[in-house]
Amino acid sequence: MRDSTRQRIGLLSILVVAVIAIVIIVMIVMNSRRASVYLIPENYNGWIQIIYNQQSYPPIDTSLTKATFPIGSDGVLRTSTPEVSEGIAEDQYYWVNAQGERTPIDTQKLIHGKSVRSSGTDGTEQDSETVAEEFFVGTEEAYKQTPAPSLEDHL
Repeated sequence: MRDSTRQRIGLLSILVVAVIAIVIIVMIVMNSRRASVYLIPENYNGWIQIIYNQQSYPPIDTSLTKATFPIGSDGVLRTSTPEVSEGIAEDQYYWVNAQGERTPIDTQKLIHGKSVRSSGTDGTEQDSETVAEEFFVGTEEAYKQTPAPSLEDHL
């Protein structure tokens, strides 16, 4: 094989690897979102519900890199923010004491069943859909024994 052919194959290989790397980077960026920081009352155990599209409540506090969710003592946060952000991010969960000090929650052991539910829409324009993000804080055994609350309980 001639040297010029080897050079062409080498350059082509580099080009293919570069294109693949660019595609992967674009896919990661397109699927990313701000990290969520959940501030949960100290020693709270049970279901957390974040209820979106509640016009009489403030929007979620966001910065360039994170969205902060201060959960109420009843495990509920209502917000006028219209919908859940989708994508990949490293979310953080903290118990917060009365002085505002944060203690990280072990997400592998104590965060379960994270999901998004919706209700309240019949397809008409004036009807607004209620969307809730929810997850359980506590042991896996407690999670399995505690049914999720009804979304309508907190509207």
